[in-house]
Amino acid sequence: MKIIGINKAKCTGCLACVKDCSPRLFSMQTGSNKAIIFADPYENCIACGHCVSVCPVNAIIYESEGEPVSFPGINDLSHVIPSHTMLSFLKGKRSIRQYRKRSVSREEIESVLSAMQYAPSERNAGPLQYIVMTDPTSRQQLTDGVMEVMKKTKLLFRFKRLASPFLSGDLRILLKKPGAEKRLLKYFDDYDHGIDRIFFHAPCIIICHSHSSSRLTGNSAGIALTYGMLAAQSLGLGTCWIGIAQEAFSLEKALKKQTGIPDKHRVHGVIIMGYPDVTYYRTPVRKPLTVRMIDK
Repeated sequence: MKIIGINKAKCTGCLACVKDCSPRLFSMQTGSNKAIIFADPYENCIACGHCVSVCPVNAIIYESEGEPVSFPGINDLSHVIPSHTMLSFLKGKRSIRQYRKRSVSREEIESVLSAMQYAPSERNAGPLQYIVMTDPTSRQQLTDGVMEVMKKTKLLFRFKRLASPFLSGDLRILLKKPGAEKRLLKYFDDYDHGIDRIFFHAPCIIICHSHSSSRLTGNSAGIALTYGMLAAQSLGLGTCWIGIAQEAFSLEKALKKQTGIPDKHRVHGVIIMGYPDVTYYRTPVRKPLTVRMIDK
């Protein structure tokens, strides 16, 4: 969203845009003709769109591929979802690893992606790209590819003290755990018997990747995928973040090529989605947060 200026015929001079613009690109013109002006000679606008959102009379002129969204209650979101309802919704979120043999509709997938579209990102750059995989053959090929990476990991057990520093995420944890080699062999045995312990036969896989090398891009991906997982839950769908698959993409370039991800892109997250084939009746105990309050 590129900001161009202000429609002076609409502007009431309320100063809402002046107060809310983080880079301070709006200001009140001095002199006899007092009016709010927009100036960005050094292109400091972060494209957050806050000026468009905060203007009560829609006086901000901008270039955009779409239109801003508005709905009843947007001016006070605490009335859209009460806090106790939201807390219950978040507490009830579970990682689903059992799925019905039922496909996820295109409409449901697009609804989840729409939620992810509105997740905040670094400077609103929107660098993230997604692959949505529902084709059974493609999903099986991806499962096969991840298992090939894990079979290579099996060889690392002979040299795990040397290999561990070069791995991260789930594979590093797997390598260091007691009995990890037996656990890995269980993965292979299940795979040989048609049991998918990577993607759990989920009907939909979503891969998030980007070219951006910024350290904050991973944060943006985490937020976006979390938006998607919560949106999926509201539709009666279950999700799970698959760390082993994410790590496999970083270790095997051929896996990227197979999936159509550019070689220079980094995979920031892989989630699965489908209709749960399990019911949970309570939320498990979580460890208390470690918090240090700094008060006055």
